[in-house]
Amino acid sequence: MPTFLTIILSLSLFTSCALVRKSAVSTASPIFVKATEGLEQESDLEHFKQGTPGNLMLLESLLYVSPSDKDILVSLVKGYSGYAFAIHETKYLEDLLAEKENSKAKKQALLNYSKAIKHGLSYLNLYGISFSDLERAVREEGGIPRFLEKEYDDDGRDIDAVLFLAQSLGSFINMNKTDMTLVARLGVAKGLFDWACNLNPDVNFGMCDIFYGAYEAARPRMLGGNPQKAKEIFSKAMKRWPKNWLIHVSYIQYYLIPMAEEEEYKQYKVILENAHNDFESSLLWSPSEKDENLGAPRMRIYQSLAFERFKIIKKMENDIF
Repeated sequence: MPTFLTIILSLSLFTSCALVRKSAVSTASPIFVKATEGLEQESDLEHFKQGTPGNLMLLESLLYVSPSDKDILVSLVKGYSGYAFAIHETKYLEDLLAEKENSKAKKQALLNYSKAIKHGLSYLNLYGISFSDLERAVREEGGIPRFLEKEYDDDGRDIDAVLFLAQSLGSFINMNKTDMTLVARLGVAKGLFDWACNLNPDVNFGMCDIFYGAYEAARPRMLGGNPQKAKEIFSKAMKRWPKNWLIHVSYIQYYLIPMAEEEEYKQYKVILENAHNDFESSLLWSPSEKDENLGAPRMRIYQSLAFERFKIIKKMENDIF
């Protein structure tokens, strides 16, 4: 991105003074937080896949100059979490449905989620909060939400840091369900989500709803899972965010497939196929193009991701049901 390159060139002018370098990074770092909103408008998932790693490497180099810069840290948490979820976990879905062992996509997703978790915890450490503090808070009255109310700010940047840390931790645990030491920490991920989603329930067009729906659907009943509640959460979210097709695909992935609801899947399949055709048509320029039917521009990356996962599910539907 030109802005990133400009920053790098600017920083090179100050290599003789660490204090000035750090100051230059701090001055520019808020740009990265705002720039993530622009990335959400990317409708070409392949373009997102190719472009993101370079930006993450650049952010890592800037963090080296200014290790306690909150804007860079939150950008890295969001970047690694989003990249793992959109690219590697999507590829892993195909391996998972095919019951493929030793999935390279799973390994890469776990590596990137690990980076997001580490940067997220570094962010919390700036407030004097450790992972051990979060584990203790889960067992206390009011849990993590009450603990964070006392220890933490609640501006938009802080909410993003907690939210994407929660997303990364939850996904990391979900991909390691056989590791009971990790599964025991799922309450930490939920507590972080509870705090962030209580403050901003509409974040990312239903991100909280997808987590809570998957949380209820994926857990066994003996561990408190509630498939019917999951269905209700997804149903309400789809009505509230009808153009965020990722909610529809998540409903298929986390509820309809495990419950073997083939007939309902067929209904959503028709809806998604029609939506996919409209989305594909919007990618190519036309003098009469009308994007307003696609919903908010910042939904584009989620819509693109949704249709990529939908293609995988369609390809394997005969083996699934």
